[in-house]
Amino acid sequence: MRTYFTKSLFVVFLLLLSGCSIPKNENRMALVEPYMISFDLENLSDKGAPMMSDVIDSLEYIELKTKPGLDIGFIIDYQRPYITNDYIFINCSHGAGLLQFKRNGEFVRKIGTNGRGPGEYIAAQSIIFDEKSGIIYIFPNFRRVILKHDYNSGKFLKEIPIIDLDGKQTKGSMTKASLLSDNMAFVELWLENCLGFPEYEVFCIIDLNSGHITHKEISKIYGINNTGIKLPLFGRTNANRFFYNIEGKVWYDNTDRLNYWEPLNDTSYVVNPDYTMNPRFITNYGNFKLDVKTGATLNDFKDLDNKVQLKSFHETSGYLFFEHTFKNRYFTSTFDKISGEQHLVKSISKDEYKTDKLFFGLYNDIDGGFSKLGHYDKAMWFSSYSAIDMIDRLTSQHFEEVSSKVKYPDRLNKLKKFVSGLDENDNPVFVIAHLKKNK
Repeated sequence: MRTYFTKSLFVVFLLLLSGCSIPKNENRMALVEPYMISFDLENLSDKGAPMMSDVIDSLEYIELKTKPGLDIGFIIDYQRPYITNDYIFINCSHGAGLLQFKRNGEFVRKIGTNGRGPGEYIAAQSIIFDEKSGIIYIFPNFRRVILKHDYNSGKFLKEIPIIDLDGKQTKGSMTKASLLSDNMAFVELWLENCLGFPEYEVFCIIDLNSGHITHKEISKIYGINNTGIKLPLFGRTNANRFFYNIEGKVWYDNTDRLNYWEPLNDTSYVVNPDYTMNPRFITNYGNFKLDVKTGATLNDFKDLDNKVQLKSFHETSGYLFFEHTFKNRYFTSTFDKISGEQHLVKSISKDEYKTDKLFFGLYNDIDGGFSKLGHYDKAMWFSSYSAIDMIDRLTSQHFEEVSSKVKYPDRLNKLKKFVSGLDENDNPVFVIAHLKKNK
């Protein structure tokens, strides 16, 4: 596993290991990266855990409107939506593709054309929005090319083949692409063997002007051959298929740094413009860590019960929020970047999670709505919900039950009125949570 500790970071690491405490007062100094986080999920206390109003300033509900005959279907979760002061860009199912909306939900345009020909795509595997250069880059599924579109008009400009270090068009699928610096992208690339099974995970840097890969590195922990395990191409169980489908996470933090978490690694990194990586937070699960050797040889999902799985995490300027599964339960916990304290936010069984998924997360004491927000970027968390979910779950009875726990009754009434105006056949509702500063 890569480590890029500077001398100062290493000193901080030694101080933390030696048990130095942080003064618990309002003037205490913040911890210094990398944050060292040891999890003991069964013994975390919920006393003092933050609620939604502690970190979120306001919630914005936007009903997306489209032209007749254009069905959004659902918003694809693995492709993070892109939000500007004026627009929302979302990647949708059912052939809808990449759609642009005004911030009030008014439809602007569909970007690109469905198909398999030049300049076309069936589905967008990843998308980069470069406002500075005025370009949208679409990485289509199952094609090794980049489609360039004009940011302001949506007009198709050019198709660029992705060229590997050997000068040939690359193999594999681009799963996540993010803008790293001017005209350069940080991309996850699945290399595939002749039968189509992922064999390695690769990080690479792509020049968006030429399509050339300029730097590439095979995962240090995730490739099958790196573990010494010979997993047969045939006869894989559903459990280890699930294991090999765990994806990484890429996001920009509140200081606009590109962050990357590699599946099953214990470290999250900041990706630098010179293609090096600095450790950002390091997690320790002790004997409950789900390692590559265990995951690659799984025979049954029950084998995962005594292993911690990190499902997702979110961030504010003051906290890290983690969602785990462990011993047949879902946990949400927080890590305070100032004090290093951890709190349990919520713990429910996997059966409860199936029915309460939309309320799993920070308790929504702002307006009594949903708690789960699937994406985050800089100063926002955001998600989308189907109209039928909102109608079925945010009922008058629900609002009555939570009314005594909500800090802002006027916002509850506003959400209640919004939901009452929905029809179950309406398009999804896009929700933006605006984060407080220094929280």
